[in-house]
Amino acid sequence: FEEIKYKYGNFLEEYGYYLIYGLQPDDFYVAWGDFSRHSRGSITWELRRHVDVLYAKTGNPVFAAFGRYIGSTVKEMAADDYAASNLYIGNIYGRPQVNAPFSLIESLPPCRLFSPGALGHVFLRSGFKKNDIFIAFKCGNYYGNHGHFDQGSFVIYCNGNLAIDSGTYKAGFGSSHRLNYYRRSIAHNTLVFPDPSDGNDEGGQRVVSNQNIRSLAEFKSARECHTGRITAFEEHPEYVHVAGDVSAAYPSTVVKTFCRQLVFFRRKYL
Repeated sequence: FEEIKYKYGNFLEEYGYYLIYGLQPDDFYVAWGDFSRHSRGSITWELRRHVDVLYAKTGNPVFAAFGRYIGSTVKEMAADDYAASNLYIGNIYGRPQVNAPFSLIESLPPCRLFSPGALGHVFLRSGFKKNDIFIAFKCGNYYGNHGHFDQGSFVIYCNGNLAIDSGTYKAGFGSSHRLNYYRRSIAHNTLVFPDPSDGNDEGGQRVVSNQNIRSLAEFKSARECHTGRITAFEEHPEYVHVAGDVSAAYPSTVVKTFCRQLVFFRRKYL
């Protein structure tokens, strides 16, 4: 862990905060890529074990508070449950014996940008309570074939799903539903530019594959996987402004420039 921190910065802290910010008020994670409500998309006891490790290695009491929240929300995983092999993690590191209240999470800044030069994920919240507003926006690169062609898209949750990523992974990785709808731009809240003379043209983002890329250098040279970037994340007392350049996600013959902007005003209006 210390070697990772030395080489790549405080990765574990960022990972822990991402788990907190990416969780909707209904205890399901934002449905990006193949990670859907039908593919273990909610908090689980397995996740509790990982969060406990984050606290053990960082000493950050916010992660202890998050672990306690998970433990109070879900039942303990049985030995024969899916991914139960990860239970050994908790046995090695133990469970935090610290009084870390949920108020530690509630005191976090409500809006945060993660990985601006890579994944490009932004979370805009009014708070961390059940009735708060949750908005997620993405504009970044394509990293693997469980990803979707959805740069510049957003979701909104407030007492229910209001703007969604549609489709489901239930039919499987190679299903027609996933290949022809679920992963495509038409299933997400981004823009499409169909050719009106071609009834079969959905006008979505480029369909690429990078499942076999083996190194960072190889990824950097794979220009087809560079599909977007966050260009602005500005926090002001009255609003938060976010912008993303989505141009590279589309065929260059179709889209020259596409910049999507969101303004979250007074933690109430988008």
